[in-house]
Amino acid sequence: MLPRESYYIDVEHEGLNKFRRITGSNHYVVEQKAAAQLNTWQEMWQKKVEIENRKKEKEKAAKNKEAKIQLAKQKTEDAEKALKNINDTLLFTLDIDDTIDWDNCIPEPKWQNGGVNPTLSTTAGYVDILSVYWNGTSYYGTVGPDWR
Repeated sequence: MLPRESYYIDVEHEGLNKFRRITGSNHYVVEQKAAAQLNTWQEMWQKKVEIENRKKEKEKAAKNKEAKIQLAKQKTEDAEKALKNINDTLLFTLDIDDTIDWDNCIPEPKWQNGGVNPTLSTTAGYVDILSVYWNGTSYYGTVGPDWR
């Protein structure tokens, strides 16, 4: 009996850490089987890479979401502190008598309306605008009363 010819091709995929020796009596058939095996492993590898990429994207999104949550918490704390400071200032101001005693001003300002000290509004929501100028000797003043 004559010895039969035998062919083989070693195929491997490093990413999957796989190795296989394809053998057969026909060189063409061995090549086709080797190519089919490599294609199968390559498809498996692509799926594995896609799964890993999706996993990394989810982890990145979770970290990004957590960072945004922390930033939002910090900004909320900062805003609450600012609001508390404003509220404290308003409460402090309510306890102070802001009445101006013009008679104790030295020297007493000379008012545009003939020297009469102005009466400031006490109505809620109204504002008086005072403008005072010092020329080095005297104060000169004008009033814009009852602004809303």
